[in-house]
Amino acid sequence: MRKLAAAAIILTAVLTAGCGPQRTSELVLFASDRDGVGTNLYTMKPSSSAIEPVTEDLSYDYLPFADISADGELVVFVSDIDGDGEVYLCDIDGANRQKLTDNSFGEDRPSFTPDGRILFDSDRSGDWEVWIMNADGTGVVQLTDSPGIDESARMGPEGHRIVFVSERNGYRGLYLMETSGGEATELWADGYSWVGDPSFHPAGDRIVFSSDYFGDKDVYVMDLVGGQPVNLTSDSYEYERFPRYSADGDRIVYASTWDWDWDIFVMDSDGTHKTQLTTNEEISDYLPVW
Repeated sequence: MRKLAAAAIILTAVLTAGCGPQRTSELVLFASDRDGVGTNLYTMKPSSSAIEPVTEDLSYDYLPFADISADGELVVFVSDIDGDGEVYLCDIDGANRQKLTDNSFGEDRPSFTPDGRILFDSDRSGDWEVWIMNADGTGVVQLTDSPGIDESARMGPEGHRIVFVSERNGYRGLYLMETSGGEATELWADGYSWVGDPSFHPAGDRIVFSSDYFGDKDVYVMDLVGGQPVNLTSDSYEYERFPRYSADGDRIVYASTWDWDWDIFVMDSDGTHKTQLTTNEEISDYLPVW
């Protein structure tokens, strides 16, 4: 049985059973223009220099935000290969691709939930909001509804909270919301700074995100209860973005313009022991997920 067919069967069970397995994949998925043709998706292991392609036909100037399923078997991504942004699903090696959305609206930033569903941004309701659907594209439900942009959602490891970026109060801020409904709680905003790329620690007690709070875009970490942003990459004047925790929460993968173009880096969760994983002049490697 093909992996996608098996995933559809498993999905039916996990949607009624609660939170699914925690992420176990050792692969880092990232976007790169290294093939000189488009901005395609690739996988690599931090301990190895071997890089494997996932896609080969994506366009050059469209950011293919992507994510890996908890078991490391599937990839969800967004692409404009049919003329506008749509959400796609495929095996980790790129096989068995399926288009999950098909409309004239914009879709962006898909990510897996612990139980195998997919969060994504869409402007199908008139402005950008956070939506969720099953892994086969069915059961689409709108989660946020505000006059400002809501985007970049990630679900917590327990399977019922999302952290996301919103401009509902007239400025960009980080918000926390139960997926069952209710009001969103503002976690952090200063009214002036850009903020983006939020993601939970596997323990669910803190988040990592990007902000220009100190001037340049850096990676920050913050406890969910009474926390304040702690800058982990303030030792440079370059951009650091797209942070994601490893499965055990001990390390963070991110992208940096340290050597003038975007490359993939990894560091300990406290910001120490930064290591550069890709070193390609005039090639951009970014949007890493672990």
